[in-house]
Amino acid sequence: MSRGGLKKYTMELGNNSAVIICEDADIEKAIPRSVVGSFANSGQICISVQRIYVHQSIAREFTRHFVEATKKLVLGDPLDKNCDVGPMIDIREAERTEQWISEAVAGGAEILTGGKRNGAD
Repeated sequence: MSRGGLKKYTMELGNNSAVIICEDADIEKAIPRSVVGSFANSGQICISVQRIYVHQSIAREFTRHFVEATKKLVLGDPLDKNCDVGPMIDIREAERTEQWISEAVAGGAEILTGGKRNGAD
């Protein structure tokens, strides 16, 4: 980027679709964009948000708002216009995601909402 001059850039941080929330971020704008980016198409697209890095000074506030917004998402049939999150593509993918969650919890992560699977949902 330093050699490219003054132009807009998109930084690809290891091909895992990261979002960075800086200390001076507008939380009211960052939360809905982060939630949509995380759960659109049930997170099954290459550009879905997979990692969110939040400045330590606002991490607690961001997390609280992110969880609140996530709890408001409507689960169901993706053909329903009111649905925000549909099922995984198949049971195998749901089980694979469930395994990742189990590994994260075993490594010290805490489930703040959800955490229960029903078939591919």
